Amino acid sequence: MKSKIKKLVIGLFLCASIAVTIVLASTGTVQKELWYNNIKITLDGTTITPTDANGNYVEPFIIDGTTYLPVRGIANALGMNVQWDGNTNTVELKSLGYSSSEADLQTISVYTAEELLENIGSNRKIILEAGSYNLSDVYNLENRYIDNQKYSEGYIIENVENLTIEGNAEILIDDIMADVLAFDYCSNINLIGITVGHSTPNEYYACEGAVISLSNCENIYIEDCNLYGCGAIGIYSYKSTNIVVNKTNIYDCTFSGISLTNNSSMTVKNSNIYDISIEDIGSVCAISNSNLVVSNSRIFSNHLWNSNMIFENNLIDVNDYSDKQSNVEFENTIFENNYFDNLTNIENPITKFENCKFINCYGNTKEENFKFIDCEFSISF
Repeated sequence: MKSKIKKLVIGLFLCASIAVTIVLASTGTVQKELWYNNIKITLDGTTITPTDANGNYVEPFIIDGTTYLPVRGIANALGMNVQWDGNTNTVELKSLGYSSSEADLQTISVYTAEELLENIGSNRKIILEAGSYNLSDVYNLENRYIDNQKYSEGYIIENVENLTIEGNAEILIDDIMADVLAFDYCSNINLIGITVGHSTPNEYYACEGAVISLSNCENIYIEDCNLYGCGAIGIYSYKSTNIVVNKTNIYDCTFSGISLTNNSSMTVKNSNIYDISIEDIGSVCAISNSNLVVSNSRIFSNHLWNSNMIFENNLIDVNDYSDKQSNVEFENTIFENNYFDNLTNIENPITKFENCKFINCYGNTKEENFKFIDCEFSISF
């Protein structure tokens, strides 16, 4: 952590100022001049785009020669969760993968899918013993933190905080309409070392459920996981923020590897997205009014064929349906052996590619509006 902080670099550019009123730590207020300098932040050479809890960009500023940075954006970049305690006016920073206090977490080892679902709850660390956990084998479950998914046999984990699920084990479900792991209004969730997916789908019909589904959640950490299709989508997020995916494989999905909607925010690093095979409409990453930053990762062997030729498939598809514009960035990422119509949206090319390599990519990568910074191309057309 100290080495990361030492490498945090701040660049200052043209200035603009505004007068603000500051509340003092004790009592009273004071007038100060606040300067916006188009301040840029980098961590180990990677640009940080600080955002608030809703995924909106928050610009750093200067007061009396001191630069003030948004704590949430910096904490997330340093691999930490951030929470606000309104009762004590305290900003709480916690390392990702460390929910509450380890001493406060109840550690539970489970051996069956029924035991796994029965023990879901707040302030718990669930250790999965090696093996397969088929959630479709569980009936008549009684757990106030779990509800049934509509129109499927799946379950939804609701209103849980400080939960870790960890182990060298596989979690799956039979129903192709169900999300395998679905979370709603949850926070500080850690998924470590698990493999998640649907069991074998029907021969002529792909899945419609996601592998991991997040709705109205925050502070989600996924590390060393394998998320495979069928699911239609590897990770689906609706109004969920501060999702961090690290050292994880997302593969064999039938619609999209990652789908973010409605002010979601996700950081992906040191991960792989591959073998996304689509015969109709889809993309490797689908973003709508949300923020996605991918770094030091590989996106390879994805085939986005469109059999009906009515729509074109973008490898990275960004569609904003409100005034909130998405921010999508790929840094130090390798794109290899991908087939697509367009790399990203031609009509609204807001995706940025920096220090990326494109190797044997077949599709339109030459649109002059695409935002390439120090990228390399090899046999790409």
